[in-house]
Amino acid sequence: WSFWYESSPIGDLTVSDCRFCGEAAKILCCPEIPMAEEVPYYHEKLTVRNCVFDTPYVVYGQMLKTLVFKGNRCTDGSDAKYYFEDKITEITE
Repeated sequence: WSFWYESSPIGDLTVSDCRFCGEAAKILCCPEIPMAEEVPYYHEKLTVRNCVFDTPYVVYGQMLKTLVFKGNRCTDGSDAKYYFEDKITEITE
């Protein structure tokens, strides 16, 4: 296992040109605070660019304001996908 935990909110984080190996290889944006009725964006902006993943659902999370998702691919040839439990206000693909 290889992982990194960050407990504080991100302002602008870029993950680029990385290889994520194995079935559990994904990026999780899951703050350990309860979701509110209104969308409180805990994280500001996440950019995932030109990465290679072994699984199709590569980014999962909640409470993110902006996602930039470009040039990512899966080793099995499928499209790299993201899933969020709440609404993201801006997505750039």
